[in-house]
Amino acid sequence: MMKNIKGGSSKVKGLLKGSSKQKAKSSPHIVGELIKLRRRMTSKRQFSSHISPRGWLDCGVGLVLWFFNEKKVKNPAGYWEIYLGSRFAERLCPRKHGEELITACLCNAGIFKVTREAIPKVRPAYYTLTDDWIGIYPSTLNDWQRDRLKIAYQFAIDEQYKRRPWLRWIDETLRQTTLPESEELQKAMRNPQTKPSARYAVDFLRGYLPLYERKSSKAKYCGTTYTPIHSCPKELIRTLLIYGKEVAQLDISAAHPSTLPRLFAEAEIKYGLAGGLKEGARLRDDLESDKLYELIAEEFDLTRAEAKEKLLMAFNGEIKYATNDPAYKAFVKIYPIGKQVISMIKQSDKDRLNRKMAQILGKAIDNAIQTCFELAIPCFPRTDEIVCCKSNAKFVREVLAAYFLEETGVNAKVGKERVSFIPSEEDVWEQFSTRYDLAKFTKSKTGRIEDDLPLWNCVKTIRRSKAPNTPLIAA
Repeated sequence: MMKNIKGGSSKVKGLLKGSSKQKAKSSPHIVGELIKLRRRMTSKRQFSSHISPRGWLDCGVGLVLWFFNEKKVKNPAGYWEIYLGSRFAERLCPRKHGEELITACLCNAGIFKVTREAIPKVRPAYYTLTDDWIGIYPSTLNDWQRDRLKIAYQFAIDEQYKRRPWLRWIDETLRQTTLPESEELQKAMRNPQTKPSARYAVDFLRGYLPLYERKSSKAKYCGTTYTPIHSCPKELIRTLLIYGKEVAQLDISAAHPSTLPRLFAEAEIKYGLAGGLKEGARLRDDLESDKLYELIAEEFDLTRAEAKEKLLMAFNGEIKYATNDPAYKAFVKIYPIGKQVISMIKQSDKDRLNRKMAQILGKAIDNAIQTCFELAIPCFPRTDEIVCCKSNAKFVREVLAAYFLEETGVNAKVGKERVSFIPSEEDVWEQFSTRYDLAKFTKSKTGRIEDDLPLWNCVKTIRRSKAPNTPLIAA
C-alpha cells in the first residue's frame, strides 16, 4: 500500500485533486472519498499530509471540521465536544436538494458522534470526533470558507434578533458602554487567573477588537441571554459607564433556589405529589425572610457563604453527589418533599433541574429586558442580574422583581432591596376607582372590597398556593 502511494497510483491521485473541483462535488461524495482514503492510509500523519495541502478539506466539509477544532470544549467526562445547530451547520456547508445535513452525513460516516441529543427550543445537539479522526482538520481557511463562515455568523445573529428583538437593544447598550481605567481593572489584568474570555470582554469594552471579531449577544442554554462581556469580572462591572453614567447591578437574591417553590407546586398539580404546594409556600416564606441559607448553615455548622455555595453545587451536580453534600442533606431535612421533587426531576437527566431553573430565571430576565427595550431604557443582563444606569435603577428593579414574582411566586430582593407589590386595600380601591371612574356607575364608594374587586381577593389567597404561570400583579 505504501509503495502505491509513493508511486502516485492513479487511484490515489484521483482522490487528491485540487479544491476547485471538490466544491462542485456533493458533501456525501467528499465524505465518502475521505473515508476511502482514510482506510488506505492508517497513519494519521500520512493521511493529513495528503489531504491538507490538497482539496478534500478545501470545502464545506473541511469548514465544519475546522469549526469543531476552533469551538471544541472539554466536558467533565474528559473528551472534546461542540454544540452545533442544524441550521447553522447548513450555512457552514450548504447542501443540495435531497442531500442529508452535513452533521448527519458525518455521523453516518463515523466521523462525528452525538454526545447529547438536541432538545427543541432548549439546546442544539452536541458532537465529538471519533478517535480515528481526532486531529484531522484544515489549519487555515481559504477565501470561500471564510465567506461561508461570515454568512453563517450573520445568519445566527439575524435569527437571534428575529426571535428576540431586544437583543439588538442590548448590543446597542453595549456599544454605548465604556470601561474607565481603574485600580480594579489593573488588578484584574495583572491577575494570572483571569480567563481568556474575561480578557476578551475587557478588550471588547475598550474597543480594541476589530469589527469582525466583535461578537453579538445571543440566547444559548435554555434561552439564557449571554452578552460578549458575560465573563467580565464582577468587580469591573460596577466601574462601567453607560452613556457616561454610573451603573447599578440589580441581582436577584437566591435566584436559583427561588425557582423551587414553582417546581414543588408543579409536582403536586401535574403529578399528584401530595404536599408540594404547602412545602413550596413554606420555602417561599423562608426565602422572602432571608432564612434559607441561615437554616442550612446552622444545620451543619457552615458559614452562610459556604451554605450558599454548596447548595448551588448540589442543585447543579449529579444526584449521587448531591445526596452526600451537607448543604443538600440540610435542605431535604428542612423540606422533605423537596427531596422527592428534585429526585423525580433529576432521575432521567442530571442536567434537568439546572435546565428548569435556568428556563424560569431566563424568562423573567428576558421579560424585564423586553420591557426596558420597549421603553428605551439602556440595560444588559448577566445571568441573574440586570445592569442599568443608576438613574433607571428604581424602575428596572420593580420590573425585574415583578416578572420574577410572576414566574416563581417569590418576591425576591433585587439589588438588595425588596419591592412591595401588594398595597393596602384602600390604595387598591382608590387606584381602581380612579382608573375606571367608578363614581359614574355607583352611588356608594364604601362596602366590602372583595365584592367590588374580586381580583383583589384572588391576589390575597394566591400567595398561599400559586399555580404555575398564574399572574400575581393585580394593580
